[in-house]
Amino acid sequence: MGYLKSRELLTEEQRQELKQIPSDLNAREMAAYYSIILDYISNEALRRKIQKGLNKGEATNALARAIFFGKRGELHEKALKDQLQRASALNIIINAISVWNTVYLEKAIDYLKERNVLKEELLNYISPLDWEHINFLGEYTFNIKNITSLNNLRSLNEPNNLNFP
Repeated sequence: MGYLKSRELLTEEQRQELKQIPSDLNAREMAAYYSIILDYISNEALRRKIQKGLNKGEATNALARAIFFGKRGELHEKALKDQLQRASALNIIINAISVWNTVYLEKAIDYLKERNVLKEELLNYISPLDWEHINFLGEYTFNIKNITSLNNLRSLNEPNNLNFP
């Protein structure tokens, strides 16, 4: 069984950064830390999983920036309480968009399954965080009396050709 030495996996700069870890960590904690680092370096599946998670986080941040752009990315409230309320409202809007898109993605997937044209291998590449179809400009009003149910949604935009690439 062969062994890998850390100097074979890490650059000199990376080794120097590892030496900067606080010295109050005990030997067991250091061994666990090095184990995690080496596992990350040597395990491509783990790196892909972590990158996928980072991509989801970045997609959420990009959606938040798109929503927040109406105020040029600035909080105009002076009180911390008001700023936190604005940030909470932003999270509610992000969640609402994600839920709305998920409902319609499910509807679109069912539509494609019924017509036997769904390419299931592509499902890993879709996200409910896309927003190209949403107009963020202007003001919106919502009438509570016009609330719909999941059984009474507007129809999908039907594509002209389902034999897409």
